Amino acid sequence: MDQSNVSTDKLFEEISHLREALARAQAEIQQLTQQKNQLQTEHEVSQALADQHKAGERPTAVPLDPDFADLAQQLRKAAIISQKLNTIREPDKLLNEAISLMRSSFNLYHVHIYLLDKDESVLRVHIGSGVVGRQLLEQEHTIALTAVKSLVALAARQQEMVLVHDVANHPTFLANPLLPKTKSELAIPLQYGRSLLGVLDIQDSQPNRFGTAEIDAVLVLAGHIAIALQNARLFTERHQIQKELFYQANLLQNVSDAIIATDNEFRIQSWNKAAETIYGWREEEVMGKTMGELMSLVYEQSSREEMLANFLSKGHWTGRISQTRKDGALIPVLSSVTAVKDQQGTVIGAVAVNRDITDQLKIEEALRERTRSLEASNEELAQFAYAASHDLQEPLRMITSYLQLIAQRYQDQLDDEAMEFIGYAVDGAKRMRQLIVDLLTYSRIGQQNQGVGQVELEKILQQVLFNLEVQIQEANIAITHDPLPTITADKTQMLQLLQNLISNAIKFRKDESPKVHISAQQEPARWVIQIADNGIGMQPEFTKKIFAIFQRLHTREEYPGTGIGLAICKKIVQKHKGEIWVDSEPGVGSTFSFSIPSNLT
Repeated sequence: MDQSNVSTDKLFEEISHLREALARAQAEIQQLTQQKNQLQTEHEVSQALADQHKAGERPTAVPLDPDFADLAQQLRKAAIISQKLNTIREPDKLLNEAISLMRSSFNLYHVHIYLLDKDESVLRVHIGSGVVGRQLLEQEHTIALTAVKSLVALAARQQEMVLVHDVANHPTFLANPLLPKTKSELAIPLQYGRSLLGVLDIQDSQPNRFGTAEIDAVLVLAGHIAIALQNARLFTERHQIQKELFYQANLLQNVSDAIIATDNEFRIQSWNKAAETIYGWREEEVMGKTMGELMSLVYEQSSREEMLANFLSKGHWTGRISQTRKDGALIPVLSSVTAVKDQQGTVIGAVAVNRDITDQLKIEEALRERTRSLEASNEELAQFAYAASHDLQEPLRMITSYLQLIAQRYQDQLDDEAMEFIGYAVDGAKRMRQLIVDLLTYSRIGQQNQGVGQVELEKILQQVLFNLEVQIQEANIAITHDPLPTITADKTQMLQLLQNLISNAIKFRKDESPKVHISAQQEPARWVIQIADNGIGMQPEFTKKIFAIFQRLHTREEYPGTGIGLAICKKIVQKHKGEIWVDSEPGVGSTFSFSIPSNLT
């Protein structure tokens, strides 16, 4: 499948997850709204009673005593704070406003809110009043849920309010150096349903500070804060999801491929801008229709029935089809269709990613034509090389023969200088003939392969050593080898490759105790064959140059040859999808290595 299609499938899957998350967030927001309305009603009743008391009125059959009046006044404060918090949708701003209003409305020494970090099982200070609050935030103050000496941790574990009228007499209280005047403390869990969100911690500089009416008001207010916090979180999450959905939808609209979403009856539900450009229909013209109703479809690699069967069994289908545009033009399309499933695995629709490949097919046809032209040209060159090698070698043989004949018949009549000139001419003709033979060998590599098969390198090496027996004896060189593997390769070319490399080691040997060792190493995906010698070596900067045709590091007088042998080795290895390289040090020797893939076919 095309990489862009795979990415698009993932994009649709991500959009589906985002939509599900958005639906869950909206459901929770609705539930929160209901709870908020219920608490709001309670506050409105309390406020109405407080207003009546302030006006000197008495509701029927409801006597007003001082405790009730105090409760009504405290609840009215809580209601005012709740109304201000209801309009805030940013969690940090909400909590900051909550502690500020509470501290000023109830005249408290200090207020801060801890939020639960489930991953670390700690309560982390999130907002604090005044300078102390900022210092706690800078210190990244946390309290472990398991902490013994902490009223905040105790309230979180029990999920109940913890009230201490005089902290000096309470063993669980842990003094904070930043709050030296604390005498009483009230810790209230912030809960949404059964879920703990955090803890509201209130401290005052007077013992026995919190009365019954004030505690009841703060408890109600804590419930409002918890609901408002959850509401703000869900609002933020929904906003983020909506932004992500908009971003993803914008991506879909701006890709160059036509992206078409359908229901389970293949009726179009979404049609991006690229689809409008490729096919010519606007989105409103195609909604609710099938592709078959809009255009004719020709499946080039299978029938429509085979495509449907493949799609239903595997959940996706990719292939080439021809489709008609709105203007009637027939266009080739590469199509990838993927099933869209719900959480139960039921197919609820499909997404097709279609690409107009008109230009691609033109390029492919141009490449095929270029390949045919190159093949014809290569064939002509091969025939020319064969003819040239044959036609050039014959005159060279004749020149060599006649020069040698002149030297034999007229050696008594020719002086030493003339005989030297004849020797130069004969040697040049021989070198020219060898050069032609090597060039022909180089040009024909890969054109007359016997075919790839199983090649026993042990047997190939024995044949090479037999062919080079005279050179080995003359050089008095010791050649050793490790057990060699059976590989998949062209037998004739492996013989030529090993023979060239070993001949090279013999040629560039040192005078004293020359040695050559052949070894093999098996790597995960290839065999690496090495021919190591203790010869003259070379400078590192020449290790790549030597594999180029006609590149020599020495004169012909020093070391004979045409400069084609290592170029032939490189071409053989490349034909086998391998690599060839050399590691060398002057005066120490060289190690020629080549690799052959294990899975060569």
